[in-house]
Parts: sequence; structure tokens; C-alpha cells
Amino acid sequence: MTKIKFWNGLDTIGGNIVEVATETSRVICDFGAAGDLSAASLDNDYTPLEAGIVTGLIPAIPNLFETSKFEHIVLSDVSESTKNTAIFISHLHLDHMALLRFLPKGTDVYLSEDSVKLFEQLIKVGEDEKVLASIKPFSYEKPVNVGDISVSAYESDHDVIGISALFIATPDFKIIHSGDLRLNGDHPQAVINWVEKAKEWQPDLLLIEGTSFSFDDSDDTTDSDSKTDSDGKEEQEELDDIIPVTEKDLMKRFEKLLLTSKESLVLNPYIRNVERLKNFVDIANMTHRPLILEKPYATVLRTFYPDLFLYVLKEALEDSQLNDSFTRGVSLDEICQEPSHYVLQNSFKHLNRLMKLPGGIYLHSNGEPLGDYDPRFLVLMEILEKYQFTFKSFGASGHASQEDLIKVATAIHATVTVPWHTFKPGHYGKVLEQNGLRVFVPQKNTWYETEEL
Repeated sequence: MTKIKFWNGLDTIGGNIVEVATETSRVICDFGAAGDLSAASLDNDYTPLEAGIVTGLIPAIPNLFETSKFEHIVLSDVSESTKNTAIFISHLHLDHMALLRFLPKGTDVYLSEDSVKLFEQLIKVGEDEKVLASIKPFSYEKPVNVGDISVSAYESDHDVIGISALFIATPDFKIIHSGDLRLNGDHPQAVINWVEKAKEWQPDLLLIEGTSFSFDDSDDTTDSDSKTDSDGKEEQEELDDIIPVTEKDLMKRFEKLLLTSKESLVLNPYIRNVERLKNFVDIANMTHRPLILEKPYATVLRTFYPDLFLYVLKEALEDSQLNDSFTRGVSLDEICQEPSHYVLQNSFKHLNRLMKLPGGIYLHSNGEPLGDYDPRFLVLMEILEKYQFTFKSFGASGHASQEDLIKVATAIHATVTVPWHTFKPGHYGKVLEQNGLRVFVPQKNTWYETEEL
């Protein structure tokens, strides 16, 4: 008999964790945090893991963590586990994988091949943490067996490379975890392909993200138990994020700006969005106003696009593998002397470099800090004002529109559909019901047998 438990992510954007279990095996899909893990700090006698569990930022999943040295709570240790166990990650955004660092050695974690490659590079350049778990790549459309549970991943589209939709089959039940998805990106056909496969597969249960339903003005009520990751402070950021701008639209805007603006241009992209970063570089090279990259961004790009010509801050090229025929160094002084000839990629940690430039336009392309719920965002805005830079939101959503989500859910038409990854699962569920679907809105930390869904 198959059982399912939703550990997190039912009424938050991100932090989705679901467990699918049989008598002998279990599979956990996604393992991220819906909040800032630094908020989990307690007294020194708490380990980070125990503090995270006590504060509710990490779910108290039994037989998964090393807990024998816990001082304040009782939770069965991984050594007591009797089930075949594996974790599958749909994509490499922190709200879907940030908790991997807490898993003990020997835990099997599966990601797509591109996700593994990206993860390795992020660790190498200091943009993510090493983990003790065993990271294993899966190939799309090739099943991975965890005891009597089989998981097949299908390529999808989101604003990170390596995104997957997960098809989970037990001896008596079939589940699809959509992962995050969109149809306004560079690979809409990938989504269409797995949706067509899902229709043929006829799943018993579809778990579908609903980010774009989180801020639906037509709904005057809010789910009584709905929460935000940061007391609602991220609302404006999320509203900005769901504006229906395609990646192609964004690149057209970028090209026009490079060709027409004589001001200093500074770009803050998200290092995990490798494809968008590559497109920015292509446009910059084509318009002869090159994008000058920090070393970590160039290193990640070079891994996926070895023949892409890159311009990198000259100060970063010493003793670097990037010092090759496909790389040219440009110093910060050169940029300062002719700022209208370049675009400077600038991460938050290097904001001080802006003091040398004569002011201009700061293009925030979903880089960190992501929004005003992050305390660093206020710092960013103060520094931009100080150095006379105009802030411009310059991104495209990684999430499907409401219309597209309804199309995907109705096309699959699973026996039961669960709305999650949204602040308003109740409202989202009602809309899905109005479109002819049978909807179930589960409770957190509750085991459900399949006939209860």
C-alpha cells in the first residue's frame, strides 16, 4: 500500500518536500527551504540541523538525519532506517535543494546530469556548499529504481538549467511531481512533451506548482492557513516576477538598451540561470558592447559553453583556467574610462566596484538579493542611490501563467490534482475544480493512504 506525506510547500512558494512510501521503500522529492536558514540559529548547544528542526525550517523526517547527538529533541536516527531511501531533486534552486547539506554520508540524492554539473561548479566557485550525501546523475526518461518505487525524469523548462518533471510509480499508484515550470521560456516544447507523456501515462495524482496564483487580485479572500516566507514582504518581488515577459522579449530589450544607451550599464543576473547568462553574453558580443564577467560567473558559463567567447575582469584572470584563447581580460579601470563601451556584471558582494563608475542603470535580472524581504535589498538600494544608479527590474518569470497552469493540469487530467507551491492553494484548487478537475488540498505532516486522496 502506497502512502504519501507532504512535509512542506503546501502554502509557500518553494520548500516543497513530499514523501512517497511503500512497505519497503521511500522516495522524497525535493529538499529545499521555504525560509532563510540563518533564522534558525539558536543557542550554541544546538547544532544547525537541530536548530532548523526546532524552528520548523527543516522538517522532522524520521530515519533520515544523524540525530544521535541531539540534545533537545528526539528523532529516530538514519541508522534505524529499514527502508530503501532516495531523494530526487527537480532542479537546483535553493528553495528546492538547500537542505541537502544536512543529509548524512551515504544518502542517495539524484539530480539531472546538467544539475549535477551545475552543482559541482557552484561548489567550486563558492556559490554553494559541499554535501556529504552521494550525488548521482539521472538521464531523462530512464527509470531509477528505489526498491519497489520507480522514478523517471523528463526534461522541462524553468529559469535554471537541468529542470525535471518527476514521474513516480509504486506497485499500486502513479504520481507526477511537476517541479517548477513555464511555457514562456526558451524550451516550451520540453514542457509540452512531458505533458503529452503524462496524458498517456494516466497518473493517479498530479502535484502541480501554482506560483502565479499567489497574487491573484480577483480573489478577495486568503486561505486561512496560508503563509509567506517572510511575513509578506516578498509580495512585490513576486508580483514583479510573474509579469508575462518571455526570455526572448528580455533579450530584445537588452539588445535595444545596449544599442541606444550611452550610460553605464551594470547587470546583476542569477548565477544559476546559465542559459540566460549565455544569452546576455551573446547579445553583448553581437552589439560590440561586451559583458564583463566576474570569475565565478565566467567559470560556470565556460563549463556549459566551452567555445563561448568571454570577457572577464582582468583582475580575475591570474592563475585561472579562463586565461585562454576564448577569453579576454578587461580591467575595471578600462571600464571606468569608457563605461559606455561595456556592461559590467556585478554581484552584491562586489557593489563597491560601482563607486568608480559615473552612475547609470542597474539591471536587476533576478540576481541576489532577490527582493525587499531580504535585508540586503535595502543595502543595495542605498548604495545605488549613493552612486547615482537607477534600479531597473530586468527579468523574466520562471513560472507559468495561471492560464498555462490550467492548460497543463487539464491536459494531464490526473485522477486527483494537488495544488501547491503557492500562497493560495485553496483558491488555486477552486479554479482547477471549475475547470473540471478533482482536487485535493492536503494538510502538512499528515500521512495519506491512496484511497484517502
